[in-house]
Amino acid sequence: MNNKYVAYSVLIAFLMINQQSFCMQAKLLQYVANSALLSTGAYGMSKATAVYKSYTSEDMPKGVDTWIRKIYAKNGLKNADSVPLKIGKGSYCYGGHFIALDRNKVDSLNWRLALGNNSENEFALHEKLALHELKHLKCGDVGKGILVFGSTTSLLLQLSSSFPVLALKLGMIMGINLTYRRYQEAEAERFAYMNISSLDKLEIIKQDIARQAKNFEWDLRYCHFDVDNNWFERMIRPTISKKLYELDQKAAESDDQQERLVINLQQKKLIKLAHFAFDYQHPDTQRCVDIAQECIDKRKVELVSKLEKTTTGA
Repeated sequence: MNNKYVAYSVLIAFLMINQQSFCMQAKLLQYVANSALLSTGAYGMSKATAVYKSYTSEDMPKGVDTWIRKIYAKNGLKNADSVPLKIGKGSYCYGGHFIALDRNKVDSLNWRLALGNNSENEFALHEKLALHELKHLKCGDVGKGILVFGSTTSLLLQLSSSFPVLALKLGMIMGINLTYRRYQEAEAERFAYMNISSLDKLEIIKQDIARQAKNFEWDLRYCHFDVDNNWFERMIRPTISKKLYELDQKAAESDDQQERLVINLQQKKLIKLAHFAFDYQHPDTQRCVDIAQECIDKRKVELVSKLEKTTTGA
């Protein structure tokens, strides 16, 4: 037999034996290529849009601009002097290229700076907001989010045999990306709490978030409709409010302490559901209160440790 046919036969036998392995490698390469293509395309579009929007968006007032850049430089942002700072409808890090803060927040901060208020605690909420967006920019959260989007989309679309229903696959893609987005937002809150300039300011922020949590719960129970609510909120709010009212009545009529605890737990779950339904991208206010308290405890421990080291060194 011709040597080349022997070689062909050996190669074919080898491929047949390792057919599954080669198929898996091919799928892996296809997955990597598709993920890279999707992520690169999405990131390029996001970056181009952000650059364009940075030129068309309104700049922050000079006093606010200077105040924020000092905070960013203090917290290690390398391009603190040049990163575009804009006024937006809401606060966000756009495309990983520039930071925009809500117009109402900017106007309030500009007014306080113009008054020359010497109480640093008055600026606690503004500093927290600026630090929150700094984390998104400094850690490249936009790029990471796009990478997760590209990876999950490529994987779930490729697994057609495992997930034949397109709606199910799209639901999973949205769920994974939403979960990661909420994680990023929670970590941005944690970054802001850990880097705000004083524990006093952090205590003020915690109290403000706790107040927001109480107001949200009160509004959910007694203010079923609001002109500012979106259509989905207007649709689901009456149902949740009615259920909370029924649980309140049930708790008032019950003498069993254990049953009241169960009812209270059910109410907390409903409130969390409402938070998610009305704002699916951010952690609920009670979660933010818990994160703030964790950061307060951690910073106090770090402060005591520094004092002990200073005392020992002296």
